[in-house]
Amino acid sequence: MTTLVNFSSSGMTADEALVLEFSTNGLIWTPIVSKTVSAFGGSYKWFVDDLDYPIGKKYLLRIKKEDGTVSSQSGLFTIKEPAVEPQIIIRTPNTVEHISLN
Repeated sequence: MTTLVNFSSSGMTADEALVLEFSTNGLIWTPIVSKTVSAFGGSYKWFVDDLDYPIGKKYLLRIKKEDGTVSSQSGLFTIKEPAVEPQIIIRTPNTVEHISLN
């Protein structure tokens, strides 16, 4: 599942980069991406794998500058199962078949 992390920045130069991290306790932080993200990007597509991020657990997310200065931190949130839209698919008859009424 992919979710979009949106952020805004001001007062930063074009060559500055940000580090995105998550935590389950607010003490130990782990990067969610192996490289930095441009401060001017405004968003990051975060691939949330339930092996790395168990569903139902509470998380925090923060963004910091490469020098370690914390810029912003989220409140607690929970990762949930993706919503599945109900659907009905007609398999037969389809447009290639001819139906005889006899």
